[in-house]
Amino acid sequence: MKEKINYIIFGILTVIVNLSIFYGLLYFFNDNNNIILMLINIIAFIVAIIFAYCTNTIYVFKQ
Repeated sequence: MKEKINYIIFGILTVIVNLSIFYGLLYFFNDNNNIILMLINIIAFIVAIIFAYCTNTIYVFKQ
């Protein structure tokens, strides 16, 4: 049961990391160019995946 709760908590944190990086980069670049928006989204997505992998490995599944 604790593993499921940790998985949900870190999943929510992953979404927060993704949105924070996306909006932070969007504020920094302040451009509505579609290419820039796509690159910002890709960067935020990759960082969020790395965050999710690390937290799930270390805290959720404890390998």
